[in-house]
Amino acid sequence: MIARKAEEKAGKISDIRTMFQPAPKPRITQNEFEVLCLRAMVASNWSFSQFEVPEFQNLLNGGYDLHIPSAKVMKVRLAKYAEEAREEIKLRLTNNESRISLALDCWTSPNRLEFMGMCLLLICSLIFDSELFI
Repeated sequence: MIARKAEEKAGKISDIRTMFQPAPKPRITQNEFEVLCLRAMVASNWSFSQFEVPEFQNLLNGGYDLHIPSAKVMKVRLAKYAEEAREEIKLRLTNNESRISLALDCWTSPNRLEFMGMCLLLICSLIFDSELFI
C-alpha cells in the first residue's frame, strides 16, 4: 500500500485509461520542421505564398509549438539547398574521369511556364553506366 501511494505521488501509476492512450508525438526541432515543409513544398509543387495562407498555417500547426515558416524563409532555405546541390554536382563532375553525354530538352507548358530538363550520362570505364538527373 505504501509503495502504491509513492507511485501515485511520482505520477508513475497507470490505470486502464492511460494504458490505451496513444504515445505522445515525438518532439521535432524548428529546423527539422522547416526541412519537412520544404520537402513537402517541392514534392507537391506548392508555391511560396502557400505558407502565408492562414488555413494552411493552421493545418501545419498540428498541435506543435513550432513557428510556421514564412514564404521568405522557405525561399531562402530552398536557395541554400539548391546551392548545396549545385556544389555537389560540380564536385562530382570535376572528379569524373569518364565521358559525359548531355541531353537537353526545353518546353513551354500550356499555362506558359518554361521548363528545361537536363540528363547527364556518365559513361564510366567500369562495366556499368551511371545517370545523374538535374
